[in-house]
Order: sequence, then structure tokens, then C-alpha cells
Amino acid sequence: GNGNGNGNGLPQGQGQPGKGNKLDSTSLRKQLLQHIFRLAKQSSESEKDNAATSSFDLEDIQEEIASSLIQIINATFATIVNSVNNGSKQAATYNHFKSQSPLYQSSLDIMTLLCQLICTRGDGMLATVVVEHLQNFASVDMECMRGFVLEVLNMCLDNLISGDFGTRGEGLCTKVNKKWKALQEKLQMQEDHNDENDGSQSLAFLLGTNCEEEEFTWREECIASIKEIVAPRLQDKSQMVRQISIEACSTLFPHNDDNIDANDDPYGLTETELHDTVITALKWNTVHDTSSTNRSLALSSLPVIDSTVETIVSRVRDAKLKVRCDAFYILRHKIDFVRDLSVSQRIEILRVGIGNGGGVRYPATYVAATKMLCCGWMKNDCVKFEIVKLLEFLDPSGGSIGNNTGNGNSGGNEDVCISAARAIIAAASDDYQSGGLASISAGDNTAITSVVPLTTSPEITLAELSDPEVREYKQKVLKSMSI
Repeated sequence: GNGNGNGNGLPQGQGQPGKGNKLDSTSLRKQLLQHIFRLAKQSSESEKDNAATSSFDLEDIQEEIASSLIQIINATFATIVNSVNNGSKQAATYNHFKSQSPLYQSSLDIMTLLCQLICTRGDGMLATVVVEHLQNFASVDMECMRGFVLEVLNMCLDNLISGDFGTRGEGLCTKVNKKWKALQEKLQMQEDHNDENDGSQSLAFLLGTNCEEEEFTWREECIASIKEIVAPRLQDKSQMVRQISIEACSTLFPHNDDNIDANDDPYGLTETELHDTVITALKWNTVHDTSSTNRSLALSSLPVIDSTVETIVSRVRDAKLKVRCDAFYILRHKIDFVRDLSVSQRIEILRVGIGNGGGVRYPATYVAATKMLCCGWMKNDCVKFEIVKLLEFLDPSGGSIGNNTGNGNSGGNEDVCISAARAIIAAASDDYQSGGLASISAGDNTAITSVVPLTTSPEITLAELSDPEVREYKQKVLKSMSI
């Protein structure tokens, strides 16, 4: 446990809900909603009764709400622990809990409603109390508890950043969202029946209100507290706990997702300069995490900034094929090779992916690299499918090139440039082979068993280009040139 527990890894004073291990999520959600309605009515009446005095104290009511929320958290977590203690050793793993335990979805429903209540609006008092309480559970011995707490904190981050129901989070439950909206509608109906000078704002009043300038401050402070809890878990002994921690960190950089709109960060809380320590930790996981799944996830979670480009480039040499292919995907879609990469980095990427005459290890690496080259680099505004212009940025002679972010390679880059040119021409022609060779092994990282020619079809290589772009690509690459 955490040194102050009661034998099951939970803090002292943990409540024990109901009979057996069945979590009555409907009852707990009903309790939470009824408690809010009761306090809404009580606060409205108290404000009227004490309008002429200073005896009305919002803090007392907020403390009562906070106490109720803590009790519900404790009841939910105690039920999870009781279920695990009565099950097999495997039941304590997060994978088993999430996929096999009937408690998972019920617990998630409750925590989702709670996160939406405290993190989407208000003055931050309730969010601060709950986050501090969750910290008590983040380092307990039970893996499923650590994982679940981190998943809850991830939902908190999502709600804090977006200021809404966290529609980006995959774990959010439609059923709970409907209950929350129903709660809002009911409170709004109560407001509509209040006298014009009543001054009560129901839910907004109960949760506390802030001016716009204060919104950023309390949200940033809550996020800072969550980061302090999550950061140590990035090096947790459990692979799944590290994975959930990486997912939580990725929430801080929503613009990595092509489907995210800039309006999803209305408070400016995802600016990369606010999260230097998280970026440093993610870079460590990208390179050193023993799980290739985690390395791949950390790589995809990194924001593309000056301090992360070198780490991204280095993963084209990762021991696992999946991580290498993910690195080529990021280099294709998220990095401008002219602006962001030095000549030496461009050459290193192509030497690993396409080869320098001696071949590459895996055909899948070659396919990923040719897609990056033909659909990414060749499409760049500075190249526009002109093969000669691309080769200029690869510096065939090994001298220095202006307008790049690094030094030239005095050793010459002719071999890599020839391999790149062959791959570009092969993608434009149905009857031209690149001339490269691939070393094939029986498994991902086992001994070489055979050598085969590297081949890929234009349909595969150019699949991400539109039909007009494919025509332009082929016309410019295959056109006659005077030398």
C-alpha cells in the first residue's frame, strides 16, 4: 500500500458499500444527483433568507458537496478492491479488470459523471479537492487501482482543457452524458421559476463562479497537480500503467490529432511551453520503454517541436517494426522536411528506410519510407513533385545547403540519392524496379534467412495522393529532361 492503508492498499477511513462485491452504480449516481438537487434548493432558500445579512456561506455548501463526492469515490474504489481481493491474482491486473470485470463500466460511469461535474465549470474548489484525494490511490500496490485512477485523471485533464464534456475521450459514456445534460436541464428549469431578483444560479452558484481571467489559473493549477501524479507512473513497473500514463500525457497535446479543432483548447492550456517536464518524460519513454507498444504510443504523443524532432528521427532505427513505421508516418504527415530537418537527418532517414545500395532489413520499412518520400517530401511546396529539386535538398555532393537547419555531410550522399531517385521513379512507373534488396528474417528481429528484391506498386506508394496529384506526380517524374 502507500504506508497508511488498511491492508488493501487504500487510505484509512475507506467506506465499504453494500453487500458483496456488486457495485450499484445506478444508486450511487442517483445519490450524487439527488444530493446536488437538495443543495441547490437549500442554497437558494438560504440565500433568500439571509439576503440582508452576511451569514450565508457558499464555502460550507461546497465543502458538503466535496464530502459527498469523496464518499462516492471511496465507495467505488472499495468495491473494486473487495472484488479483486476475492478473486484470482490475475484479477489484480488492469487488463483483466478492464476486459473481464463487470465493475469496470459501472465504476467508469460514476467517475465520468463526477469529472464532468467538477472540471467543466466552477471556481476549481471541488476539482482541487478531488484531485488531491485521487493522489492517495495513484501509488498503491494494486495494479488495477493505479491504472483506473490514472484513467480518471485523464478524464479530468480532458474536461479541464476543453471546458466541456470531454468528447475527445474514448472512455466517456453516452449514458452518463445524457444524465448530466438532464441534470443541467432540470436545474435550468428551476432557474426559470426563480424570481428575477433572486440571484440564484443553481449549478453555477453551487460550484462557484469566476471571471474569465481566473478560469485559466485554477485549471492550470489542477493540471499541474495531475501532472505531478502522472509523471512518476511513466516509469511504473507495470506496462499497462505506463501505457495509461502516456495516454494521459497525450491529452495535453490534442493538436497531435488531425481531428481536433483549435477551439477544443479555449483556455490555452495545451501550449507546449507549459509542459516541458512532461515532454522530457515522454521522450524517455519513446526511446527507453521496454514495451514497443508504449514506445509507439509515446512517439505518437510527442508534440512536434524543435526539442522532439531528433527523438522522432531516431525511432526510424527502433528495434521493432511497428515503431519504425510509426516514425515514418509522423515524418510524412507532421514534419516539414525542408524546414524542420537538417541534411544529415534527411540522409539518415532515407538510408534506414530506402537503403544506400546495400538494401534494408524489412520490406514494410521500405514501403513506409517510400510513402513518406513520394507522398510527403515530393509533395512539399518547395519540391512539388520535381525530382531534381528534391535531390538538391539531399545534397548529393556532400556540401552544405542554404536554408536548412543543420550541417552538410562532407562524405557525399550520392548512394542515398540514387536509391531515393530509383524509389521515386519506381512509384511513377508500372515496369520499373527500384533495384533495392531487402533482407528477410523469420521473425521481427531474428536471423536473416533470405534476400529478395524490393518492390511496391504505384497504387500502394501513392495511395494517399488524389487522382490529380498522382497524374502530376507521374508526369513530372517521367518527363524528358535535358542534361
